[in-house]
Amino acid sequence: VYYALNFIDITDKTLAKLIVNELVEAKRHVKDAPAVSISFDAPPEGLQREFPNSDAVKQKYQSGIVAITIFESHFKRLDTVATTLQGFRNYMHYHIHANKTYLHGRIRKKVAALQKSLNNAKYEKDSGKTQKGVQETVFGINEDEEEKTQ
Repeated sequence: VYYALNFIDITDKTLAKLIVNELVEAKRHVKDAPAVSISFDAPPEGLQREFPNSDAVKQKYQSGIVAITIFESHFKRLDTVATTLQGFRNYMHYHIHANKTYLHGRIRKKVAALQKSLNNAKYEKDSGKTQKGVQETVFGINEDEEEKTQ
């Protein structure tokens, strides 16, 4: 089964690549997972073999083409597999949205922490009083030395 991906937003493209890469890695950890592959440069060989004009498809869908291979063991649960494959597009959009929401939440937390540290670092205004015996310095020159140079 082939899915052509086309995302206009660069953030969506990047997140889609990450999600599909996680699906590719899932084959290592999940015993009965289907084989998933993604191609960014050229259409997969099976697609080229079945549809010789698939280069035109690749130009239109520049975010990649996902290939999901279904094995015989999956045909035992054909209704579940069919439902899952039909919902792949929604699955991708949901996870892209969830990732964006998570990242925006982290950014908001970080900004709030930085604002809090900035608010704590504000100086209090001088009351105009100086301590007795302390000479005020302007640009590194004492007032007494300034009078001597004039």
